[in-house]
Amino acid sequence: MANYSYEFFTVHTSSLTDNNSTDGNVFTTHLFTPLKDIVQVSVLFANFDASESGSNICYLNCTELSSQFNQITGNVSSSNTMAVSANPIGISKIQNPIAVFNVNGSSRTIYNNQDYTTQTQYLAPIRKLDRITTSLNDKNGDPIILKNNDVFISYRFTCARDNLQPEYFQKKKNHK
Repeated sequence: MANYSYEFFTVHTSSLTDNNSTDGNVFTTHLFTPLKDIVQVSVLFANFDASESGSNICYLNCTELSSQFNQITGNVSSSNTMAVSANPIGISKIQNPIAVFNVNGSSRTIYNNQDYTTQTQYLAPIRKLDRITTSLNDKNGDPIILKNNDVFISYRFTCARDNLQPEYFQKKKNHK
């Protein structure tokens, strides 16, 4: 039975579509049709070559998709205030990543959603998404070094309301 409470969208992004991206590790892609009321996102696929980066992991950050429910851990400070700080300090730049990938040290890194889940849910829906600003960072929070600029990432969005044709579903209900 179909679930008409949600709409599901797959969005394929690529660093090749951003004319301003020189290194491929930071790029912005624009959606032809903006998505509304996003309640969940997951990464379906990622493909990039960070074999020369010297980092064994890669953090995927998306400015528009940042969530308080995805955290990087830190150290407790030496004072009695119990304040937590990032170590190394640059890692605070990548707080709230959408995903963390294991980097293949000898060739392209390929992630498939069967590897492990990357679901992020939003209690307050993202009202409108018309672009995705992506950054790939190494274990220290610095932009990851890519062997070439070809980065491909696919996302699955779950939206809480009808984005394209709300009248269609209403007509289907009335005809039963």
